[in-house]
Amino acid sequence: MADKHYKDDNIQHGIDDNPKGDAKKGAALGGAGGAITGAVAGAPLGPGGMAVGAVVGGLVGAGASGAAVAGVDKIDNDNNVTGVGDKIAYDKDSDNTYVSTNETYVDTDNDGEYRRVETTEVRNDD
Repeated sequence: MADKHYKDDNIQHGIDDNPKGDAKKGAALGGAGGAITGAVAGAPLGPGGMAVGAVVGGLVGAGASGAAVAGVDKIDNDNNVTGVGDKIAYDKDSDNTYVSTNETYVDTDNDGEYRRVETTEVRNDD
């Protein structure tokens, strides 16, 4: 089942750029890894051990990974790749425009009082 399409807002939402269904994705990956690990662990017992190991490993891997990702997904930041911090990771626009905003504090008139100055850089990388 394919994910539903969503409007591209030019923010990098995690590794796959889709903030939806993270727990399902984690369960699928955990299930696949668990099945492989279980099959390898059960292989010394023969084909039956390999099959049982794959099934048990897949179920345990899917359940554990899905639950872990669901727990983290409640508190992570879906607006960047790492999921931590409060920064937003912007996608490169289709026209290759790069926007960066920085803020600094500057004593503009040497009176000892620092004022916030925001600078924005816009660059076209075409």
